Amino acid sequence: MHAPVAARGQRYRSGGSVQRPRVNAWSLAIEQSPHLYKRMGDRRFNELDLRGMLERAHDLRKNVVRGRWVVETRFRRCPWEIIVEPDMRREVLVIVTAYAVWE
Repeated sequence: MHAPVAARGQRYRSGGSVQRPRVNAWSLAIEQSPHLYKRMGDRRFNELDLRGMLERAHDLRKNVVRGRWVVETRFRRCPWEIIVEPDMRREVLVIVTAYAVWE
């Protein structure tokens, strides 16, 4: 898996002029961070829910932490963000955390 390259602040919108890469979450090896594992219970979602959110992603942008990305999606009719960190060497997508966005 190759991380998309974007200029600072540039977003990959599915309907915009910039094409974001399509990621099939089912084909990637996913590694859950210890933080995510704890939050899954607190926020009442599981790995299947997480994979579904990744497949329904509608936006992708750089995170403030270098090497991490913010995946914008929806879950239970609410906007959510998933923080991911691709590990190119191991070909794994590390899921750091996921949370609902309160607008």
